[in-house]
Amino acid sequence: MQRLANVLAEEGLVEFAENPNHRRAKLVRLTPRGEEVLREVSRRQVAWSNQLAKGLDTGAIADAAATVKALRERLEVRKT
Repeated sequence: MQRLANVLAEEGLVEFAENPNHRRAKLVRLTPRGEEVLREVSRRQVAWSNQLAKGLDTGAIADAAATVKALRERLEVRKT
């Protein structure tokens, strides 16, 4: 995780800040450029997902989501 944060910092997308709750662990926050890039990524993702779902039956999507949720819950129960 630290390596990824360092790369993002080198790209100017995040910056490190002092953490009042921990002397050595820095906080990571988006820079203005990082916020801009995130907005653009989000915009593209919304357009992509809307195009992908275009014409699909909303009931079928809801059923699929419910099935995935039920499967996830069953898997989480088995972990314990």
